[in-house]
Amino acid sequence: MRVFLQRFGGFLAVQLAITALVAWSYARQYPGAQNFLAASIDKKNLLNTQATPRLIFIGGSSMAFGVDSARVAAACGRRPVNMGLHGALGLKFMLHEAAPGVQRGDWIIIAPEYQQFTRLHGQSETLVNMVEIDPANARLLDSHQWAEAFDYGILQRFGKVTRTVLGRPGRFFREGTIAVSRPYHRRIGFNENGDMVAHLTMKSPKMTEQPFKFRYRDERAQETIKLINHFTREAEAKGAKVFFSHPAIPEGVLALSAADLERLEAELAAKLIPPRLDRVEELVFPIDQFFDTCYHLAAPGVERRTQLLVARMAEQARAAAVR
Repeated sequence: MRVFLQRFGGFLAVQLAITALVAWSYARQYPGAQNFLAASIDKKNLLNTQATPRLIFIGGSSMAFGVDSARVAAACGRRPVNMGLHGALGLKFMLHEAAPGVQRGDWIIIAPEYQQFTRLHGQSETLVNMVEIDPANARLLDSHQWAEAFDYGILQRFGKVTRTVLGRPGRFFREGTIAVSRPYHRRIGFNENGDMVAHLTMKSPKMTEQPFKFRYRDERAQETIKLINHFTREAEAKGAKVFFSHPAIPEGVLALSAADLERLEAELAAKLIPPRLDRVEELVFPIDQFFDTCYHLAAPGVERRTQLLVARMAEQARAAAVR
């Protein structure tokens, strides 16, 4: 038994040493402070410091890549806070992140990607990465998300880090390999309002992502609608007002998903508490107005969506002034 324990202890020591070296190399190559997801720190700081009255934008990367928030906010006499970052975080995380910062007089636009109506809890590995980047994010995960993290999210995260380091052994001792030539970078990607802007002057790469098919799932859709309504009630109790907007999608997505999107739209019309600013078909754009995925708008798409939201929020401001 003693020999076995000694050998087992030696085996564990070797594994811990390898793990420590991999973690050290990954941290040198991909500093957490430069990570695209670390922009959440800046966005939360903006949420906590931006002067009122404010217009807060909540969504995934379709919101980060999809709007000139300053122009939309100016249309209704407000200051912008764009919290949009990454759809894989899940709508539950997005709303939990924004809720503590909501103040009296805030107006809020929620524009979730359609996948948020099928899986609002987010991708576990991405949420583990968020806690890794900023431990304060741990309080934003609920029991379901933590259960998934311990079931497989932490293991997936460890596997991804290991593959990244060992798959490129020539970079093991390199420092700072996050390319500043790409928009997915905390320091160069976003402007002072939280909008992703680095890509606006770049040539759009070839779209490798095929248009997705949205499949309506009633139980999941009802869960998401219930979550949005709960957030809306809490925001209204603080003296804020919430609006719902659709994300922009390519024409191919509508062609594949028209019936399912129509069914979702009917449920939103019947059960969603916050008023809808637009319709699905108004946010269907040509594929050449997208940058690199089905949710990331290029400059022409950002301009088109911004103009639409400017008009709708100006209408809301005029209506509020009459009341």
